Amino acid sequence: MKMFRSSPPANLFASAMQYHRAGQMADAERLYRQILDSDPYNADALHCLGIVAYQAGQNDVAVDRIRKAIAINSTAQKYYCNLGNALQKQNRMAEAIKCYQRAVTLKPDYAVGHYNIGRMFQGLGQLNEAISAYKQALMHVQNDVDTYYNLGNAFRDQGNFDEAVSCYERVITLKPDYAEGYNNLAAVFQEHDKLDNAIICSERAILLKPDLPEAHNNRGYILQELGCLEESLECYHMAIHSNTDYAPAHRNLGIALLLKGDFTSGWKELEWRDSGSIFDREKSKYKFPRWKGESLHNRSILLYDGEDGFGDTLQFARYISIIADLGARTVVLVDRSLAALLGTIRGVDQVIGVGDEIPECDFHLPLMSAPFVLGTRLDTVPSLVPYISADPAKVSIWERKLAHLPGLKVGLVWGGNPRPHDPDAATMDRRRSLHWAQMAPLLRVSGVSFISLQKGTPASQLQHVPPESRPVDYMAEITNFSDTAALVENLDLVITVDTSVAHLAGALNKPVWILSRFNGCWRWLLDRENSPWYPSARLFRQPKSGDWQSVIENVCIELEQLANTAR
Repeated sequence: MKMFRSSPPANLFASAMQYHRAGQMADAERLYRQILDSDPYNADALHCLGIVAYQAGQNDVAVDRIRKAIAINSTAQKYYCNLGNALQKQNRMAEAIKCYQRAVTLKPDYAVGHYNIGRMFQGLGQLNEAISAYKQALMHVQNDVDTYYNLGNAFRDQGNFDEAVSCYERVITLKPDYAEGYNNLAAVFQEHDKLDNAIICSERAILLKPDLPEAHNNRGYILQELGCLEESLECYHMAIHSNTDYAPAHRNLGIALLLKGDFTSGWKELEWRDSGSIFDREKSKYKFPRWKGESLHNRSILLYDGEDGFGDTLQFARYISIIADLGARTVVLVDRSLAALLGTIRGVDQVIGVGDEIPECDFHLPLMSAPFVLGTRLDTVPSLVPYISADPAKVSIWERKLAHLPGLKVGLVWGGNPRPHDPDAATMDRRRSLHWAQMAPLLRVSGVSFISLQKGTPASQLQHVPPESRPVDYMAEITNFSDTAALVENLDLVITVDTSVAHLAGALNKPVWILSRFNGCWRWLLDRENSPWYPSARLFRQPKSGDWQSVIENVCIELEQLANTAR
């Protein structure tokens, strides 16, 4: 006799779904399996079992079950959407995007599918595609808070201030108690120097959600920008109290403590800077352990950069010699533009460029962590300079090229790297940089020949300036930092904004005047004209935010006096 199983009753699936929605996963799974016992080709039950596995973190099982459901019914857009979710958890991003795209092909008005496509592209840094997908989602669900919120985030990452503000304002209109919306609105205002608006929004976020660490951290950052250092410290502590593992607050607390001169506590907190970041994932490729102060006698150590910029590498490269003196064989991994120059540091045994094969070592350490491991205090900053050297042959070449220039030879840098797709870095660069027109009054000082040391986008500001109104420019002949160092060695003074050339000149022990924004970088400390890091440096600080005119006027006075003395 041939046996048949009857189809499961419809209310059995409804009961399973009810358990599922209530979070009673074991009961839900039991009923889904009971359905499949009666009907092994029930696509909905297979799909829901896949969701149960996904919610339990069993992504391999989830992918397998949902694929089986799709094999039975290939026209259900939600199947593809949930398969995309599971694939995303497996970091199979390209496959996940294809699943979401298939979902919206099956149902073009499927807002969830468009939203997920937006999230994926945003995570991959493809902001135009993300924005387009979010807009598609909003065409079908016009008042979705999450979509507006993420669209605002995408516009913010793109540097589109007006659109980001518009989205966040829409978010808090739709959901007035949404603290995260106020917090991100505060961040956008802060990034575009609207600090009064920023502080109001951050305080509103805290009022709505007192335990939101992002809001306390954001408020602290804004207060620090306003020069209220002690209040900002309190905010960072509040953020950490709300979430002891919230790395951005630890990092910001570390920077604030270093700015204050509390190096012992500051370095410790700054060690959180790489938690969860790309840098953290990069360092995980090293199979040998991170150095924590163990004996280095007859041991090898990989020292590397890769953090905030070339300036950091140049500043902390001083620690290579100190580590070498502990008996280590040092292997230094840096950007290729720095490789030749850092090879001149005493104690460097091997320099490799990014992308080269990394030799096996006993330990590794980011250069910026060296002061923490070695216990550097404000009164023990290693300031023996110069600790880098220019190539003598290149120095001679530049000596001949510059011989015809009369008077003092002064190098100029007025802008940093804009990094427009990194909101925090772009904000910092906008505050630290001048336009050439703001620095041009220096050229009125007689007895001085000015030489441009400017690279990158800001250098293009000279294109339409008459030759008699701009500095001599040899930068087309400069290909790396070794070339720049040889040119700087032939100068009497460097005047620069807070960028890598300031560190280069300081490390060479060349006189350098650093033009610092109102809320200056932590490394220049508070209310000082000198620097413990570079004995040859002098700080010219903005008296108030954005006031470069006063800075340039002071520099002109000091430079004129220097030129008169040199005559």
